[in-house]
Amino acid sequence: MLRARSARVMHEQAHGPNMTPMVDIVMVILIFFMASAAIMGPEWLLRTALPSPKAVGSAAAGDVTPVSASVQVVGGSFRVVLRVGEARREAGVESVASEAASLAREFGADRLVVAIDADAEAPYDAVVRVHEAFVKAGVTRIGLPAPR
Repeated sequence: MLRARSARVMHEQAHGPNMTPMVDIVMVILIFFMASAAIMGPEWLLRTALPSPKAVGSAAAGDVTPVSASVQVVGGSFRVVLRVGEARREAGVESVASEAASLAREFGADRLVVAIDADAEAPYDAVVRVHEAFVKAGVTRIGLPAPR
């Protein structure tokens, strides 16, 4: 016996909702999350190893030499002011590598504890260059202040 092949008969034979659009959306979301997870990662952050204030306070005075590196904008150019105790040195962002190497030779790279601070107008690129200069000089204890 032959059956009629009308649209009404075909519609009555289909059971449940059409799942194809839902599967398509889930796949697009899955691909989006996989791609964004590959972009995000710990390599985007600067590694810092600044000890806590309690650890520095408990150390003997001769064990560490605190260095403050402040990136400032002066007359449209960027200057780095390095303070070691009462001594103050100024350098351009380009010449901070030689100053960092000089401090590492003078005080010992393992004894330096560097805190990098920047003006609100200073670009983050300058802060990264200062951080990189101290890393190349062999300093391992470098810290950045918390965002304000």
